Amino acid sequence: MNQIVYEISPQVKKDLKDTIELLFSLISKFPGHLREVLLPLFESGGKMLRPILLLLSARAGNLSANRDNILLAACCIEMLHVSSLIHDDVLDGASLRRGVPTVNHLYGHEKAVSAGDFLFGRTFEIVSKIGPEAVSLMANA
Repeated sequence: MNQIVYEISPQVKKDLKDTIELLFSLISKFPGHLREVLLPLFESGGKMLRPILLLLSARAGNLSANRDNILLAACCIEMLHVSSLIHDDVLDGASLRRGVPTVNHLYGHEKAVSAGDFLFGRTFEIVSKIGPEAVSLMANA
């Protein structure tokens, strides 16, 4: 597997590490069967481009004063992305994603769509904790 290496500042690297820790903390609170279905997708890793871009944008916009909300938004952007990948795998009939069997391959179309829908809904529930403007921004994106 190819490993992507980013040259990012120590501050953004720490933000990304904290984002990943928060992401796994959020996933650990999912209901048991959904946690078991979704956790391998996040454990398989990914480029984390969307969270990195969000973290960089926040720093460029001098928004780091509200770091907790920024980290939460970075998690949500990744969760939204993964939910779309689950649905994409169903449509494509894909059997592997990031070298890991897809939810669709392991559990079938119906459970994969349900898991993707759950993750999509939970993403918006979590982003609502930041505020209505964050929900609107995420929905428009």
